[in-house]
Amino acid sequence: MRFIAIFEDIADGSAIRDELTEAHRAFLRENKGKMRLAGAVRETPDSAPSGGVWVFDTDTIDEADAIVRQDPFFKAGLRASYKLFAWGTAPGYEDVVL
Repeated sequence: MRFIAIFEDIADGSAIRDELTEAHRAFLRENKGKMRLAGAVRETPDSAPSGGVWVFDTDTIDEADAIVRQDPFFKAGLRASYKLFAWGTAPGYEDVVL
């Protein structure tokens, strides 16, 4: 089943982000089989990241949540909040492979 996590970062998380970017990227690579897509979101293409979106392919929402909670950014307090939703494919997009 697919789930989507939407993250909002703390207002000034640049020090955490700078310190843990490599550990965060390694974590994402380690979980690539359970995560179809992952990336930062920004208010404009040139602005600093203000959060992120991950698309999971896991058996349960609890499994997706457990992955989120092991992320170095999450553990260090960069994430101000996040929401986790079940996510389905819109009609007409069933043939699109992520």
